[in-house]
Amino acid sequence: MRIRNKNKLMFDHLSLTAILACALFTISSVAYADKKAEKQLNETNICKKCDLTGAYLENADLENADLYKANLYGANLTKANLGGASLGRANLKFANLTGAYLAGANLGGANLVDANLANANLKGANLEGANLKGVRYCKTRMPDKTTNNSGC
Repeated sequence: MRIRNKNKLMFDHLSLTAILACALFTISSVAYADKKAEKQLNETNICKKCDLTGAYLENADLENADLYKANLYGANLTKANLGGASLGRANLKFANLTGAYLAGANLGGANLVDANLANANLKGANLEGANLKGVRYCKTRMPDKTTNNSGC
């Protein structure tokens, strides 16, 4: 009976170690964007299908950038200029777009689940087919020029 308890304890310890390793891998993969993709975006303003997961792009000037199908999961785009940008079918899940300028941007088919759009300007933006589930709006200027304060 004693051996069985030792084996169970060892199994529990190994299980916990495996869970922690997976959690650390997930956290580290979310925290860092592909540096090559970031460099490409900064140099060319084009980054189609790029992996920019967790990228720090606060105050970035990305006016008219081509980010079609880019993965911006959890990216910090606070106060970024994305006016006229192509973000069609981009993944912006959990992205922070607080105060971002998105006037005239194409967000058609984009995934904005749980994104923060507080104080963002979406005047004239295309949101057709975008997934807006759980988006936080507060003082958000909508495409039709109205203000959405539903999340304040």
